[in-house]
Amino acid sequence: MAKNIRDFRDHTDLRITREDLGRFQEALKDFWKAVPDHISWNGTALVPTWFAKALKAA
Repeated sequence: MAKNIRDFRDHTDLRITREDLGRFQEALKDFWKAVPDHISWNGTALVPTWFAKALKAA
């Protein structure tokens, strides 16, 4: 466990490889492929307010 604030790493310690970027890219593509083209809702479920607003705006 860190004893003081200087023991924590910052953004300069971050190292990203081409392999990391490739895995991230694939994960993003997989995520969007898994999202259905159409989402139906019958109004009986409790949904978060932000989602209800998004449904009304669509």
